[in-house]
Amino acid sequence: MKILYVEDNEDNIYVLETRLRRHGHELVIARDGASGVRLAASELPDVILMDLSLPILDGWEATRQIKAAAPTRHIPVIALTANAMSGDRERCIEAGMDDYVSKPIEVAALVAAIARVNRQPAAGGTPPGAADPVPSTTAQNPGTAVSAKSAGLSFNRREALARAADDEELLAQIIDIYIEETPALITQLGEFLDKGDADRAFRAAHTIKGSSANLSAGAVGTAAREIELAARAGDLATARAGMAALTGSAAVLLAVLAAERAAVTHPELCGVPS
Repeated sequence: MKILYVEDNEDNIYVLETRLRRHGHELVIARDGASGVRLAASELPDVILMDLSLPILDGWEATRQIKAAAPTRHIPVIALTANAMSGDRERCIEAGMDDYVSKPIEVAALVAAIARVNRQPAAGGTPPGAADPVPSTTAQNPGTAVSAKSAGLSFNRREALARAADDEELLAQIIDIYIEETPALITQLGEFLDKGDADRAFRAAHTIKGSSANLSAGAVGTAAREIELAARAGDLATARAGMAALTGSAAVLLAVLAAERAAVTHPELCGVPS
């Protein structure tokens, strides 16, 4: 099956692309809403996965344009939405989306949604939103969160592994990407706030929130979300005030993740027999 995935968060792209390719799907990636509209017309995918917070065109407008064009209006669109955002479900239905899955994305829920929309008639016989959304569930797998008291609830390993479909190698890659990219994203966010650039600050905070959700990193995700909401409202003073919580929780999380990776890659440094 050919899937068009419209998303600008590289961590999210990596996770879903890896998992869906292992399910045998062909993926086409668009990193903004306008590219998503163009690729929908040129690639004619079987399904479109549509993030909502996108540059150039947001997910709602991109979907409206896709559904308004004769060659693409039959293609099912699954919204990928942060369920904390009030009114997202109603806006998804109004835009013509066929189903939605809440973030942070769990692969099992997404695969179920893909199968569900592909059982619909090609002309879209099932009304948008008629199918019940798949609730976000965490597999009950053995394992615990990182136990250092200083880490608190910064990283729930069990949930993160379940979200990666119990794939230890994929989880390790997600952690490595997070360690590499997040410090620069936080620095950029601070710079955008200092310059008074609310739109770019919103996008940076949104990216940090999404990447943190992949790891069930609650403290960082919550701090990033507070900045995201403030920046979206144009309240730069509140957004700037939230940077202390974000940088502090991120420092703890990054230390925990570095220790997690060191225990695997260099067990001799952690007192773990090789």
